[in-house]
Amino acid sequence: MFESVSPDSFRAFHREFQGDTWDICERCGGMCEINKIGSLMPGEAEYLAESLGHSVEEFREQYLDGIITPYGVVDVLKLKPGCPFLSADYRCTIKDVKVVLCDVYPVVFEVEDEKVHFFLDEWCPIVRHVPELSAIFEQKAIPALRRIDAPLNWYRAVEMYDELCVDYNKIVQKRNSEAGYATLTLDQILDCVADNAPPPELREPSTKPGLPIILNR
Repeated sequence: MFESVSPDSFRAFHREFQGDTWDICERCGGMCEINKIGSLMPGEAEYLAESLGHSVEEFREQYLDGIITPYGVVDVLKLKPGCPFLSADYRCTIKDVKVVLCDVYPVVFEVEDEKVHFFLDEWCPIVRHVPELSAIFEQKAIPALRRIDAPLNWYRAVEMYDELCVDYNKIVQKRNSEAGYATLTLDQILDCVADNAPPPELREPSTKPGLPIILNR
C-alpha cells in the first residue's frame, strides 16, 4: 500500500498548472495515448471519483485497472486502446482534473539515490520540435509536480514500466474480463511491449479551427 496524496494537494496542483497541448497532440495523433500507460498517484482515484460525481468503486470499475508491482498495486487508466477520457479530436474531457502524470507529460522521471529526478521525454515530439513549449513544462510542470510529494515507493513502482511503449491489443488478450477493474502483473505488462513504436513526428497543422496552447490558468 502507498500513502495517499491528499485531495488538497491535487487541487493545489491543478490551480498551479494545466497543460493543454491539444493542437500539438492532434498533429502527432496522440501517440502517447496509444503507446503509453497512464498511472494515477495514490489517492488520485478517490480525488477524481469525487470530482466527477462517482463512487470510488464505480470509478475504478469504469475507468481503471491495476498493475501489480513489488511495491504495491498501481492504479492505471483502463488497459485498453485509447484513453477513456480522450475525445475523438484529442481533447481531454476532464482537463480541469486531468490525471497528473498525463497533465505533465512529456515530463517523466527516474529514481536514483533515494531521490526522484524529473526530466523531459525525448520520445515526445514536443521535446524535439517545440522548444518554447518544452521550456514551459520544465519551468512550471516540474515544480508543481514536486510539490505534490507523492511517495517515493510509488515512483519506484511506476518507473518499472513507465518508459515502455506497449501493444494494447496484446494487453487486452491478457485481461481477465472485458469489464471491471482488472489487475495485471508486471511480467504480463512486459510481455506486451510494442514491437515497433518509433518516436512520433508532427504532421502538418489541421485545416480545421484549432485551440491555443494554454499551460497556466
